[in-house]
Amino acid sequence: MRTSIVSLPLLASLCLALPALSLTIDNFEQGNFSVVDVAPGPTLGQQAGLAPDVIGGVRLVRSNATSGGTTTSSLTTTAGPDGAVVSFADAAAPFGQGDASFIYDGIPDGAINGPGGALNLDLSTFYSIDVEAAATPGIADLQLTLWDAAGSQGSALIPILNGNNPFVLSSFGLVNLTQIKSIRLSVFGLDPGESVQIADISANETPVPEPGTGFLLALGLAGLALRRPH
Repeated sequence: MRTSIVSLPLLASLCLALPALSLTIDNFEQGNFSVVDVAPGPTLGQQAGLAPDVIGGVRLVRSNATSGGTTTSSLTTTAGPDGAVVSFADAAAPFGQGDASFIYDGIPDGAINGPGGALNLDLSTFYSIDVEAAATPGIADLQLTLWDAAGSQGSALIPILNGNNPFVLSSFGLVNLTQIKSIRLSVFGLDPGESVQIADISANETPVPEPGTGFLLALGLAGLALRRPH
């Protein structure tokens, strides 16, 4: 009996074509915005009607310059595959910092609704919420905050990495992941002249593999397939 041989390119393509199931929170392909804040006090902006690229169809953005009356913090994006650009420009105070947030609650009222949001998400089957970012490691932090229907709030803070930034959902304490009402992603600690590009926010059922993991798996399977009995 002849043993069939599966080609390496075919096996590689099969392995790489099996992504983990995911839920799009925001892929930043809709909704241009430019929000500039002059300290003190944050400035908010909102876009609605953005489904299916934005969970709940509504994106609320918040820019906040944290020092000096002439300090500015800006949050901009042009709809398309490049994602949002979170930047901080400081013309006067060299030690100023800025922060910015993306808020998703499904309600187009221009307010941060927290547990009063309308998402009604069940995230209990998902492993993590992943943020794809382009940034110099260590320049700032990402914070993810979740609210459930009972009013519980959970947050996690991680340094921004260039690439995937995972927030493991099992670490969100007493938050009921079956009844998530609102989601907020914030960038903290941007210094003058620094910027972060965020291209995608999504919930994933399994850990996102490191680059090349799928290819190595394909190589291993190809080696097994190429073995033939003598």
